[in-house]
Amino acid sequence: MGLHLLGLYNIVLTNIAPVTPALKRNLKSNKPVHDKTLKATRLYWTNSNQIKALSPPFDLVIPTDVVYIKDTIAPLISAMEALIGDTGIVLLKYQLRSPEAHHLF
Repeated sequence: MGLHLLGLYNIVLTNIAPVTPALKRNLKSNKPVHDKTLKATRLYWTNSNQIKALSPPFDLVIPTDVVYIKDTIAPLISAMEALIGDTGIVLLKYQLRSPEAHHLF
């Protein structure tokens, strides 16, 4: 939501299904701060239909706290490639939790 306050628009917040309701509640409780250009939806990196439904490409994708299981790195990278197209940027933010997963980057 901070990026929206800085002037970015068409922002889509994503998470897995169990977390999406909390994400949507958070957006609703902050409604006076943002307008309808800020959306929340479910996204599984291996689900190409969900990726396509987001209408990529995006100029900027910022995955946060997503690198902690080695086996999820390849799907994460594939999803990011699909979301940014040829000219977008991925700004990855994560806390080192798995040296094995970190090493793959």
